[in-house]
Amino acid sequence: MNYEAGVSECLKRADVQLINLKGREGLEKKIEGHDLLTKKIFRPSWDIYFMKIAHIVRERSNCMKRR
Repeated sequence: MNYEAGVSECLKRADVQLINLKGREGLEKKIEGHDLLTKKIFRPSWDIYFMKIAHIVRERSNCMKRR
């Protein structure tokens, strides 16, 4: 199994990427530089929430016309 392909796909879909090559201090500086606790990232609006649910349900549909 090729795990590298899975990691690269996850990185493409990520809202935030923190790649750390400088140890704990470097990671802490990067975290301070980002506003990671915004509602925009962790708490979608109701409209976006329900549209995502509709998109997932659509993928399971058997009817090609209404999909």
